[in-house]
Amino acid sequence: MIRGASVWLLAAIALAPASVLAADSGPYLPEQMIVNPAGQPVLTPQQAESLVKSMWVARHRVYGSPGQTDYLETQAAAEFDNSAWITLFKDYGFPGEIRTVNVLVPRLASFPAFFMAVVKTSERSRPDRSEGLVFTRRSEAGPWKLAIDTPLDVLASDLKFVFDADEYVTPTGRVGLTTVAPENVYAVVAAGGSTFTCYSYHSTAASTRSWLSPQHVTNSFYLKDGYYTRVTTTTVAQGCGRLTASGDGESLGLLSGTVAMNGANDPPPWLWMGIVGLALVAAAYAALSLLGRGLAPVDLSAVDATAPSPPVKSWTALERRATITALVLVAIEAAVLYEIIRAIASTRPEVGLGLLALAIGWFLILTPPWLRRVRVQASMVIPASPEAVTAALVDETSPNAWEGELVSVERLTEGTPVVGATYRHVQRLSSGGLAEVVKVVTEYIPGRVYAVRYVMSNPQVERFTLVADPEGTRVTSTLEATMTRFHAMSGMVLFRGAALQHRAKRLAELARLSRRVTGKDVAPHDAAAPDAKRRLPAWLRVGLPVMTLTGLLSLGGYALVFGAIFGTLLMVTLVIHELGHFAEARRYGLSVRLPFFIPFIGAATTMRNMPGDAATHAKIALAGPLCGMLAVAAACLAAGQTNAQGLVFFAQVGGLINLVNLAPMGILDGGTILAPISRWISVAGVVLAGLLVAFLALTNEFSPIVLVIAGFAVYGVVSRFRRHRTQHYRSVRRRAKLVLGLVWVAAGGYLFFVTGATSIAMLTW
Repeated sequence: MIRGASVWLLAAIALAPASVLAADSGPYLPEQMIVNPAGQPVLTPQQAESLVKSMWVARHRVYGSPGQTDYLETQAAAEFDNSAWITLFKDYGFPGEIRTVNVLVPRLASFPAFFMAVVKTSERSRPDRSEGLVFTRRSEAGPWKLAIDTPLDVLASDLKFVFDADEYVTPTGRVGLTTVAPENVYAVVAAGGSTFTCYSYHSTAASTRSWLSPQHVTNSFYLKDGYYTRVTTTTVAQGCGRLTASGDGESLGLLSGTVAMNGANDPPPWLWMGIVGLALVAAAYAALSLLGRGLAPVDLSAVDATAPSPPVKSWTALERRATITALVLVAIEAAVLYEIIRAIASTRPEVGLGLLALAIGWFLILTPPWLRRVRVQASMVIPASPEAVTAALVDETSPNAWEGELVSVERLTEGTPVVGATYRHVQRLSSGGLAEVVKVVTEYIPGRVYAVRYVMSNPQVERFTLVADPEGTRVTSTLEATMTRFHAMSGMVLFRGAALQHRAKRLAELARLSRRVTGKDVAPHDAAAPDAKRRLPAWLRVGLPVMTLTGLLSLGGYALVFGAIFGTLLMVTLVIHELGHFAEARRYGLSVRLPFFIPFIGAATTMRNMPGDAATHAKIALAGPLCGMLAVAAACLAAGQTNAQGLVFFAQVGGLINLVNLAPMGILDGGTILAPISRWISVAGVVLAGLLVAFLALTNEFSPIVLVIAGFAVYGVVSRFRRHRTQHYRSVRRRAKLVLGLVWVAAGGYLFFVTGATSIAMLTW
């Protein structure tokens, strides 16, 4: 039973005003054009029953063909029939065959007119059912059409009040058709004073949401699956009900559904997002500039200096440590190669197999001795005779020779310094530790040649060649070494200049030799090298080709796996980020290399010397995300003017890459930025890495590269705690810690917001 509001609804619907519509024209069934003589009702019950059966047969023939039933139907019936095969109205089913017909025909002598019927139908595709029908006729010149067809959810006994009605029943209230109002209501008085009412109505609902939480639309025939901020839904319904003389209401059947849906999207405030981003970057650099330039740069490993008097370690122990380091590097290389090959093989198996073959060839075949051999040479003219220079070279046990890295020299053999003489050197390493190494004289020609061989697993030969010169003696210092295959596999073959003595160290040794011979200081310079003014800087001669080559390799890998557009955007983001580090490091006077790229891993910018304090190091680390923010903000500004999808995509990729880099892990920028604030932040990075490993393991997405990231996070914690009391960290003031923390929070918050906003925008595109 329907009470309260439902009763009032039926009562209000029954009072809907009538209006006369334009007459229809076209071919119709003869029964649709029945017109009784003047003064008689427009339709008799017998004519109504014949009309119902005739139109039902015609409707059955063309049912399911949109537009083909227009001459038979109007209003809700036509909308439901046209949508029956393409929407959720499939339960409406085929019209089927009529078994019984009961008509209720008001005594109407003029048009517009209507009559109602209750029929029982059967169809193989559905159960038998009763249906409430309404037929309307707008004018004498127009035909009869089916306006409403609603399945009734009641038994035949429940419709007794309809079946027992007179052939002619009197309409209650004002009935007819409406063109403006959404309801169309038809009602007749049945047996016992009850009113049998059928109605149809349209309902248009508009839903508006913020661009931050758009509506998700799925499985809709009328609207593409996606997210929308504004959705307009048109719903049609037709139903029948009973209103008793006492005012109680009862629903007898209802069929409703969506017949139209439109969606639209309001773009995010790109302009304001861009302005806020630019303002944050400007404020961040202004705040960081107030901190000053910090301490002077120091040697790369000075921040890891150990105690003033460390124990002396044998070269064998150091080589054992180097072997362990090489093992770790080989494991990292294997993890990186595995990730690269797996990513490419997922889309291009043949390319993945080719890369695997190259990797195996590199590890097993492409490391011949000539590739593992390194030769570092420098030359200087010393204003002295060859004999004097030779005497200074062989007098290694003299304390005057203990300069630079040498701490002491002990001769292990007796006799004159001829071929076969053995010495024990104790030298200071760049890390501050002490190491002993044994060397043997392998060649000695007074005034011409002096050569020694260092006893170690990686053979090293140091050779001094003396040639008379008009200004004295030209001394050429050459250091030759051949790395073991294992060390070459670990990647040191690519950085063999860093694995051995640099030319600068050779020159420094020649300068010390000149001072021992002449007693005068001389600036290190290479007599055989070309004019430094005519040579390009190292970052252009070496760094630019390396950056270009690795960048092209990464771009090719990303394009193979993710497509050309995403791969290009990703590379542009990485280049902007890394060049931010490079420019900031050079601004602080550091010796820095151009970035290099590792496919599917990322990129890195390395420094030859380190900032003097952790705050300066943090500012250099911040430069990458801040430059990324600048590019993202510029993309947002441009998107506000053009609404171009490519710009939004770039902002999304740039925001995500730079946001991930702000994570507080030692291998990422966030770990370096937050390191001066507290050593315990690095512990949070380890926890984050552990959660990442656990999550990927549980989701069967585990990758060896995750272990590499976790390993670097653990190393970052150990390094941070070990250096906690060094000047590198203790020199950072509270104001600097506060500024770094605020900039990190602001950058992270903005990038998080932009990443989310662009992701939502891409969903609603």
